[in-house]
Amino acid sequence: MQVIRVGKPAGSWWAGPLLVLGLALGVTIDCGGGSGQPPTGTCTMGAERCPCYGNATCDVGLICRSDRCVIDPDRDGGAGATGSGGQSGTGGDSGTGGAIATAGTIGTGGTVGTGGSTAGRGGTTGTGGSTAGRGGTSGTGGTGGRLPTGTVVAFKTPTETSSPGGIVAAPDGNLYFTEELGNRIGRVTTAGVITEGPLISTSTITALAITNGPDGNLWFTEYDGNRVGRATLAGVATEFPALPTLRGGPYDITAGPDGNIWFTEMLANRVARITPAGVITELPVFPVVTGPAGIVAGPDGNIWFAESVTNKIARMTTAGTITGEFAIPTPDSGAMWMTRGPDGNIWFTESQEDKIARITPTGTITEFPLSVAHVNQRSPGAIVFGPDGNIWFGELNAQKIGRLTPQGVLTEFPLNLNEQGAPYFVAVGADGNIWGTDSSYSQILRITP
Repeated sequence: MQVIRVGKPAGSWWAGPLLVLGLALGVTIDCGGGSGQPPTGTCTMGAERCPCYGNATCDVGLICRSDRCVIDPDRDGGAGATGSGGQSGTGGDSGTGGAIATAGTIGTGGTVGTGGSTAGRGGTTGTGGSTAGRGGTSGTGGTGGRLPTGTVVAFKTPTETSSPGGIVAAPDGNLYFTEELGNRIGRVTTAGVITEGPLISTSTITALAITNGPDGNLWFTEYDGNRVGRATLAGVATEFPALPTLRGGPYDITAGPDGNIWFTEMLANRVARITPAGVITELPVFPVVTGPAGIVAGPDGNIWFAESVTNKIARMTTAGTITGEFAIPTPDSGAMWMTRGPDGNIWFTESQEDKIARITPTGTITEFPLSVAHVNQRSPGAIVFGPDGNIWFGELNAQKIGRLTPQGVLTEFPLNLNEQGAPYFVAVGADGNIWGTDSSYSQILRITP
């Protein structure tokens, strides 16, 4: 599995290309001017980064971004880096061969170049050891096409402690995500360029789940703010008045078949809806504490939601009538997040029992275990169907991205970011990749299905 880390951008909403690319695969930049000295030559691959100002220029394959030479994101991923020069010849001996070229960098579209295979040629005969050996030839790069399945690319958000939460692909081809601690809505292009919307509130609102509304806008929940918000694709966010119920805890949110937006109130023990104009209707409180969590519009025209406390999946009409509550076979499963499958069923995660489950419109539940010996090893989070027909989900406790076939075959892809990340929410991008959020290290993840 290939893991690429892309550096932290800076800026605000729709401010143009703000992403300053980090150096993939550990490649850095050296100006040769010495520590603290202005560069005087060409910035090349080496031991340290340097500004590209004064008399310095950027080497082939590099561009100047924010006064630094960085890898050109528009450069084709096929070309490997040029091999370093050979060592100086001594006593008239030939210089030693140049180093083998480094692995190809990631270009736009993300093709990983394979490692260079041609070693540098030996230097010409030195005179008194003064003539340096010639550099190695460039390594050959990737042949084009998609990255290997399971490749994880991480993009830092501009706000270092944003803690991104829910993520959704919008009609404009970009993905939008909430920032639980940043109090903003962010946008990431399929090229990995991140921008952040204006601050929604100076208070702690914990923007959590996000969905596309029937009006073309984005709708999101504010768990601690006790509100539902709306954001346009131009970055204008609107907060509607606080829910009628104090500390309702709005949790998950989805567009309903009736043209309204539906959401769960976990703390208030109820389900509610809001019209595109912002009119909120709270349905009656359930007679027992159910812990309503994930919610989705079903293929049957009903609203389905998970009862995390009573361990059931509930079916409700758009008029607010419960027409079925279906017990989950595994006790205390911790049913949380849901998605509508292409097979006409509802799929959901059991966070406490490490299972993915399926429920038919008639209420038949089938569970697929992810663990054999232990529970809560993985704690599967949000769930989505990928373009490959498989189920993709974040594994909060295992720091992995999981893939499950409809037949129950599990494959896991470690983040391998040398950090204990927290992948949880996922979505499918317009580029056909799986996108997710890592709340622990404020990163947006792109996973090749």
